[in-house]
Amino acid sequence: MIKMTTNTVFRVAGASLVLLLLLSSCVSTAKLTNALPQADAALAAGDYARALKLYEEIIASHDQAATQAQCTVYEQAGNAAALAGDQAVAESHYKLAIYYQQAGPKTYGALAKMYREAGNISKELMMLEPLEKQFPESAQAADSRKRLFELFVISEQYEHAIGLWPQLEEAEKGEVLTMQYFQANRKLNRNEACNKIAQQLLKLNGSNVDALFWEAKRYYQLGDNRYVTEMAAYEKNKTRKQYAHLLKELDVATADMKTALGYFKKLWAINPDPDYALYLTNIYARFDDEKNAAYYRQRMK
Repeated sequence: MIKMTTNTVFRVAGASLVLLLLLSSCVSTAKLTNALPQADAALAAGDYARALKLYEEIIASHDQAATQAQCTVYEQAGNAAALAGDQAVAESHYKLAIYYQQAGPKTYGALAKMYREAGNISKELMMLEPLEKQFPESAQAADSRKRLFELFVISEQYEHAIGLWPQLEEAEKGEVLTMQYFQANRKLNRNEACNKIAQQLLKLNGSNVDALFWEAKRYYQLGDNRYVTEMAAYEKNKTRKQYAHLLKELDVATADMKTALGYFKKLWAINPDPDYALYLTNIYARFDDEKNAAYYRQRMK
């Protein structure tokens, strides 16, 4: 009879345990190896429920082995769940793909679409920003760039919106989008840019009220500032030369006021707003046209 010491028993038991673990690992690996092509085939065949079940078995195996970061089927599982109509499960798998840095542009695009349909703007933006940064050349980024611009404006991230503007397709830059670009520049007090954008808007739509009002006020201010400045200069130095200069500058101020008048009259025709009446009253008073000044003065109330 062979006698075994305690140490020998532990060594034998330990070796047996290692052997069992190795055998189990081999069976598990073989199972995973078989499950993946089966899952892919089921997904391609439109059997989304079976595909999802197989992908989730693969994910569960990685969870058991604590090798979640090595799992590469989170995206496929999300696709299968989405196609099976289970948006909640799809979202969960897609988010895991992002967390474990397995996500491609389609995953970000799918989640962005999901959040947009749910009306969750903040989450939609959280998907579209990394999509643009990480995969700018992808079809998904190109398709969603206009929407990202809109979300930047909505969320008052005006600097981001302005930075993205040159990346938008020219065909997309219609009146609505250009108005949002105008808004972003106004909020950041980029007046020179606003002058150009206002003219672009008027080319797109000659009755665009925001652009008309911007241009009307701009020319009014130019004319008024020039008039006040030059009159003050003449009062300080009433020479013949200064008077000649004054007349020349007043001609320029008058031209600016006439331009402002044209814009304000168009605005008044669109909507007889008392604010417009105030400007019209001042312009006609500057032109010594008391009849028209009185007419609009009555409509300032």
